[in-house]
Amino acid sequence: MTQNVYGEVRDGRSEIPGHAAVGSVAGTDAVDTLYERVQKAGAELEYELRDTDYGSHEFAARDAEGNVWSVGTYRPKV
Repeated sequence: MTQNVYGEVRDGRSEIPGHAAVGSVAGTDAVDTLYERVQKAGAELEYELRDTDYGSHEFAARDAEGNVWSVGTYRPKV
């Protein structure tokens, strides 16, 4: 499973369209597996699993401390 955290957004301004303004963005090849685990754990979902027009398969959830995690297959250009 490939996982990478691409950046944290803490100042209230997200540079990634459609993503929460506070939280972290993680890229992984195991989005469906993580989505199932998050649902089973009872996490609060910010948005359900979806496919975007920019090619990401993703979801967002809030952890126990209130941080928003956007998890998807999106890979930014480096």
